[in-house]
Amino acid sequence: MSTIDRLAAAQTATKRDVAAMTTAIAERDALDTVRATFREDRYGLFEYAGVPVTVSDGSRLLAARPFDSGTGKPTSPLRAFEVLDGLGDGDGDVVPATDLQHGELATVRLEHTLYGVFEVTGVALQTPDGSRTLVGEWIVADGGAPAHDVVEARRLAAAGEHDVAVPAPLAHVETDVL
Repeated sequence: MSTIDRLAAAQTATKRDVAAMTTAIAERDALDTVRATFREDRYGLFEYAGVPVTVSDGSRLLAARPFDSGTGKPTSPLRAFEVLDGLGDGDGDVVPATDLQHGELATVRLEHTLYGVFEVTGVALQTPDGSRTLVGEWIVADGGAPAHDVVEARRLAAAGEHDVAVPAPLAHVETDVL
C-alpha cells in the first residue's frame, strides 16, 4: 500500500483497533523498526517510523513521541502500529525541506542524537508568515534553512492533490524539539 493510500485509510477509519496495536507493541523486538500513525487536531494525521527508545518510566518513544503508556497499551492519539523491515528508500521526489509548502504531503528523514534516524510523514504545516515548517510535531525548516537534524525531505503530493486533511496554519510553534 502506498504512503498516500495508507494515510487516507487511517483518516477514514472510524475506530482504533486497540487489540491489534497492543499485540503489535508487545510482540515487537526492542530493536525493530516500527511505524506509528497518530492523529492530533493541531498537526493532523502523521506517521513516525524508526527504532523506539525506552525511557526511565518504561514508556517507549518514537521520535520523542510516546506510543504506549508504559504498560503496553497504546496512547489515545495512536491510530495504527506496525513492525517494518526497515526505513526503506521512501516515496516521492527529493526536495529541500525549505521548499515544502503548507498542505503538501511529505516524508522527512531526520537524524537526532537521542532518537536516532527516523522518518516523519504527514502534511507540511507552516506558520502564517511561512517562516517555520513542520511535519508532524517536528520542525523541518526554520527561517529559510532546514532544521539541523534533517537528512532528506520528500514531497509525496502537492497541496490539493491528496485526500489527507490539512490543519490550519500554526499560529505558535514550540521549539523544544529543534
